[in-house]
Amino acid sequence: MNYGYDDPSLLDKLAANWQYIGAATVGLLWASSCLHGLNRNEAKVITSMFGKPKGVLSSEGLNVTAPWPLTRVFQTVSTAKQPVKDELYCKTSNNVTLNVPITTEYRIVDPEKFAYASLDPIGTMKDKVSRAVKSKINDLEYSAVQAEIGQITTAVKESLDAELLKEYGIELIDIIVDEPVPDSKIEEALNRREAAKLSEDAGKREGNAEALRIIELSKGVIEGAEKLNESAVKAGFVSAAQVIEMAQKHIAITDANQGRGNVVIDVGHSSNASFAAGMATQMRKEAAASTPKPS
Repeated sequence: MNYGYDDPSLLDKLAANWQYIGAATVGLLWASSCLHGLNRNEAKVITSMFGKPKGVLSSEGLNVTAPWPLTRVFQTVSTAKQPVKDELYCKTSNNVTLNVPITTEYRIVDPEKFAYASLDPIGTMKDKVSRAVKSKINDLEYSAVQAEIGQITTAVKESLDAELLKEYGIELIDIIVDEPVPDSKIEEALNRREAAKLSEDAGKREGNAEALRIIELSKGVIEGAEKLNESAVKAGFVSAAQVIEMAQKHIAITDANQGRGNVVIDVGHSSNASFAAGMATQMRKEAAASTPKPS
């Protein structure tokens, strides 16, 4: 089958008209520079041949402009909602180093301003958000940071909204700060401190309970001493009033130290009665020792 490519007359015609064919091809390519296809959530910033802004193409589908070099596409910009992540290291007011993950959600609402405002508007936005969050955390103690994350992000967003929109054409949608994580060494020290605090609290609770028990024991000593009144007086060594006075002193000292976990009374005796008897015996010995011996 012969398609005519072997026909010398056709080859001669193509060779003779190559200039026209080339010109037509260039013309088609030049005309195609007028056509610009756009996807959803996409915009093209158009400039003149001298770089002067000429407008923005934002309609989804096929858009028509003057051909190159009268106009050209300076930048294609996504207008969809986008996230940018950052990781911030900062210190709290009580000198705890934190690792703070930040996600900033934004949308470009003015592509022309975005294209011409800065060489790196996204990087500029990220730096501004990080510095503002860091400043807020620097003013708080570690224990308050987690509780106030919501207030921090709201305050930062409100402080940057107008500036980012005016200067860079960026709408700040949200700032998300994940749970701040202390440096591993700091976290270990905090855990040790918390454990020590819990141990101290437990010790105070045990000390308070012991103090209360001692008070009850001492009150029992008074009752026991009153019961010993008759035998003590008959023995002639010590009066019950002295035993009661001594027990009351024990109670006063214990009351004064309650809440500090201080044990000031010997509670080695198994019962109130034996404790009172021991006290009476000791006082009788002291009384006998102080009595002058007959010459």
